[in-house]
Amino acid sequence: MSGFTLIELVLILFLVSLLALVVEIPTLSNQQALQSAALKVRMDLRKTQQLAMTSGVNCGINFFQDGTYTVYQGGVGVAAIDPLTGGPYQENLPVRFRNVSIQSPYQVEFDPVGRPVIGGGGTLTLLNGGTTRPVQIIANTGAINLP
Repeated sequence: MSGFTLIELVLILFLVSLLALVVEIPTLSNQQALQSAALKVRMDLRKTQQLAMTSGVNCGINFFQDGTYTVYQGGVGVAAIDPLTGGPYQENLPVRFRNVSIQSPYQVEFDPVGRPVIGGGGTLTLLNGGTTRPVQIIANTGAINLP
């Protein structure tokens, strides 16, 4: 008789499953990196909003297309101090989150009440390969959503 033995079928299924797993791993890692970066951006936006509310001056973030961003306090040229490092409050998404970048430059600035005076009602888009992740800044309230 012609056909496959049970051992041959199991071996073929194992090889196909292994191949599917190897192909899927980079995709999952890119999506996880993008999600982690979006959570970090949301957290830093919230910290900036709180900084504006506690300091009584406008504070904001400048996002650059290369995936870096800087938090400023009082004016665009005045870098806020990162409480963890004691240095300027900056982030480099491609280094920390596996090649995540920003689709286009974006600026968000909050007033001392916590409302966005620049960038409210807009969307910051993070990129990783062909995958995107939006971060929405709601006008008037300053709420930050990850749809």
